[in-house]
Amino acid sequence: MKRLIFLHRINQYIIFNFFPSHWKCYFKREVRGVIYIYYSLLGMVAGLLAGLFGVGGGLIIVPALYYLLLAQDVNDQVVMHIAIGTSLATIILTSISSAFSHYRQQAIVTNAFIFLTPGLLVGAAMSAIIADYLEKDYLVVIFALFEIAVAVQMGMALKMNAHRQLPCAPAVATAGVGIGLL
Repeated sequence: MKRLIFLHRINQYIIFNFFPSHWKCYFKREVRGVIYIYYSLLGMVAGLLAGLFGVGGGLIIVPALYYLLLAQDVNDQVVMHIAIGTSLATIILTSISSAFSHYRQQAIVTNAFIFLTPGLLVGAAMSAIIADYLEKDYLVVIFALFEIAVAVQMGMALKMNAHRQLPCAPAVATAGVGIGLL
């Protein structure tokens, strides 16, 4: 029980210190302890399905978070923004861990990493700014279209041919911006 209270306090601290101030009014009801069980189960199921199908966990977590947040009486105008933002926040941690693991195994093409990373950061920042101005309905449609595109790619087994030569540095950085925007 003490752990749930501690997690609740961390959750409230994050909500009231890191979310934009105009979002704070959208949180109507305190988080109940049992909701952490749902979040834990969601993480386990998303990890399992992502591992089985080879997709990012965000494809599973975002829709589930959307409905979990609605069940907590979070205002429906910001629910999709919070679900996507939460999923992206978890990607930061897993990406750092994965990059470090690959680095230790000397499995990183350092030129690609050096030129791709700044573009990724710029693209991610641009998409966050754009998403802040989008209404919930547009964001839901964009995410649904992205999920459909991933499903079509998986269903048709579409894969890009691996190339040994990287394009020039500006092309790699531009690709990073495009990836970051997605």
